[in-house]
Amino acid sequence: MIQMPVYALAMTVIYLVIHRLHNKDNLAKGEISSRYIIRIPSVLPATYSIMFWMGLALFVMFGFFYLIGTGGVTIGHFIFALVCSGIGLLVVIWSSHWRITVDGDTITIHRLFRKEQSLRIEDINATRQEKETKMGASARIVLRHGSKKLISVSSTCENYSPFEEALIRAGKLQKKKK
Repeated sequence: MIQMPVYALAMTVIYLVIHRLHNKDNLAKGEISSRYIIRIPSVLPATYSIMFWMGLALFVMFGFFYLIGTGGVTIGHFIFALVCSGIGLLVVIWSSHWRITVDGDTITIHRLFRKEQSLRIEDINATRQEKETKMGASARIVLRHGSKKLISVSSTCENYSPFEEALIRAGKLQKKKK
């Protein structure tokens, strides 16, 4: 039974370290530069941060009821709380690591389980894909190197507009038709 609080504490420490590292390399808001970072929309890690903290709150609540002897709290309750918290933590880790760094004419793609990949903008092909959804229009840019798809960048990502403009200036993407 002692390993359950250790798991919860370890996940909290990992979350705090990831959160600190995520905020370390943010550029100042409104800064105009040829160096910027394209990130997952901030609502995704925020939502899963809430899931992480709710899982830990459930863990503490179940622990409280277990310690005072209220019947009905089982190991399954603790496992459920840790699984909810763990899923939230994994998505926060993934979303904090996924980014595209643009530095002048070089882009570096960072993904969770792959080696980072640096390419010059001249070496890539870009296409814009737009579709209508129930929520409105949705757009994304698909980057390819030769015939290999590298990554898709949704229009909801942070710093999407400067990236789109850089690709248009480099002649890799057509201007949007109005």
